[in-house]
Amino acid sequence: MTRRIMRMAAGVLVAVATAGCGAPQATRDGTITVAHAWTPVATNGEDHSFVYGIITSDADDRLTGATVPITVARHATVQSNPANGGVGGHEGHLDGDGAPSHRHDESTGVALPRNVAVELRPGHSHIVLEGLTQPLRPGDSFTMTLQFAGGASVDIAVVVIDDPSDR
Repeated sequence: MTRRIMRMAAGVLVAVATAGCGAPQATRDGTITVAHAWTPVATNGEDHSFVYGIITSDADDRLTGATVPITVARHATVQSNPANGGVGGHEGHLDGDGAPSHRHDESTGVALPRNVAVELRPGHSHIVLEGLTQPLRPGDSFTMTLQFAGGASVDIAVVVIDDPSDR
């Protein structure tokens, strides 16, 4: 119990120490916390990139979709890995008028067991940004909206980083 409290206190200190420094931050919306949302640098000519981070939910839920502004990418896809709680994928596309269009299917996405930190990471479950519409430069950030099977939508800030060990 004491170790858990110490780890939680250390996490709060890190979040306070990095606030305003361009480091990925936690976003909390009701029962969902998203921390350390980041994407690697993507230069001119690169068509896609990936988004990673840590998601924790106070209730059993599932990450089912994601969208980004058209100024970032044409669409975002949740790619899940069964070894990391995933059972399929979910795509967030733009409809014919350029507005986000989603097909929700609770059997797809990334499972979020109650109070378990689920890490979206390279080689495991992650979000794919396809059809990048601009380079992603170190220190830049953009807003991404995550959709969950429980009905929540959470806007998060995604930071572009050059070195993943900086997160």
